[in-house]
Amino acid sequence: MRIELQTNSIDKTNLTNSLESQVVKTDNTLNQQPIQINEQLEKSIDKLKKAVDSINEFFEINHSELKFVFHEGLEEYFVQLVNSDTEEIVREIPSKKLLDVYYEMQKLIGMIVDEKI
Repeated sequence: MRIELQTNSIDKTNLTNSLESQVVKTDNTLNQQPIQINEQLEKSIDKLKKAVDSINEFFEINHSELKFVFHEGLEEYFVQLVNSDTEEIVREIPSKKLLDVYYEMQKLIGMIVDEKI
């Protein structure tokens, strides 16, 4: 799997709104005027692009790829690092066995306590 960054998918309105909500303190008063929002937004997008590129380079060099796997019991995703050549699972984050144990413990607790407080 190659990680792709599409700048179209970045919600620029949310980023702009969050940057606008930042306040600057001058002369003991708070001004809510945005300071160079477009520059900060572009810098954030550039940093994100660089991070994605470096991650992709790292995985290409090591002949590995990431897979996002859905754990049906917990209804959450976990990550598997897989060797591209042999399809062998190198590492799981968090471990599937650990997630299975956690799911089984939740089921047992549900048998004892049937209501959340």
